[in-house]
Amino acid sequence: MFKKIMEIIKLLFVRNPEKYIEKMGVNLGKNVKFIIYPYFWSYPKIGSEPYLISIGDDTLISFDVTFITHDGSVNCFNKKEKYKNIVRFGKIKIGNNCFIGCKTIIMQNVTIGNDCIVGAGSIVTKNIPDGEVWAGVPAKFIGYTKDLGEKYLKQTPKYDNKNLQLNRKEEILKIVEGE
Repeated sequence: MFKKIMEIIKLLFVRNPEKYIEKMGVNLGKNVKFIIYPYFWSYPKIGSEPYLISIGDDTLISFDVTFITHDGSVNCFNKKEKYKNIVRFGKIKIGNNCFIGCKTIIMQNVTIGNDCIVGAGSIVTKNIPDGEVWAGVPAKFIGYTKDLGEKYLKQTPKYDNKNLQLNRKEEILKIVEGE
């Protein structure tokens, strides 16, 4: 047990969230990325049933996302004989090429389709069809991913990608200030 704990701590310190999360039991597709700040609390909250979570290829999960695969409220009922055997668990499935915004909570029995965006701070309680943008508490339909892509394309100013890679801060400030 001690050896396993040390192995997990080592993965945390080498800042490889994908290996750490996969080691916990989450089913990860190819090229899944997690945005992690150098603090333990920015890692996703996986919960006690990581094997109920699957994340598709090319998906980006922002910091401090919570996955809830069970319903602890059954504790209120389990004390009565009639309800003592109630349990509630559910899978969470995220499709390919998705983005999940920071501090989002995804509830049990939720499937997020392919090419979806979930806005920061959302609570996802329902399935999200392919190609949709959802946000809010509870999360609701905002629009279509393709439409948001077109809007962002029109709003993006011309910039030098090579310069952006070499002088990131300066170039971002130029873009934001409209130079």
